[in-house]
Amino acid sequence: MKILLIKGLDIKFMNFLNEKKYDYSSVQVSLENTEVQDILKDFEINKDDLSGYGKETEPHITIKYGLHTGNFKEVHDLLKDVKPIVATLGKISLFENDEDVIKVDIKGKDLHDLNKYISDNLKCTDTYPDYNPHMTIAYVKKGAGKKYIKNSDFENKKIVFNEIEFSNKNGKKEKIILKG
Repeated sequence: MKILLIKGLDIKFMNFLNEKKYDYSSVQVSLENTEVQDILKDFEINKDDLSGYGKETEPHITIKYGLHTGNFKEVHDLLKDVKPIVATLGKISLFENDEDVIKVDIKGKDLHDLNKYISDNLKCTDTYPDYNPHMTIAYVKKGAGKKYIKNSDFENKKIVFNEIEFSNKNGKKEKIILKG
């Protein structure tokens, strides 16, 4: 690896650049450049309701979080023969914590099968006991999310994904093309 030294760049900033962003690696489906992203752009949330992370800026469906490996080749080799993933968008619902997380439930046997396949074949830590595929829309103040769950813009939209992403602990993403 080559290290580029920039005159005046302090050590704290260099350390920040090399710090990991996440505790684990993950595999997910990116929703960027899809019709889903277009619906998300049109989904209005009152700016006064937003909190925490605000509106999701990188829409995705997590397939598996908690991977110990940061090795793209290892994950790619495991998943290189996976067929495209079919899923259906469901209702808007909430995770209610210190703030409300507005999300779209995702239905799809392919997602559950792939989550299990990865779990069975790679060392991982499960941070949540059950896999509940979803797409986060936004983080809003506690109690503010309920007014958004009646929206049905996403319901019953079937989507097919021909690629997935591996994201290492530093957030570096690499695509895995699914065999069709």
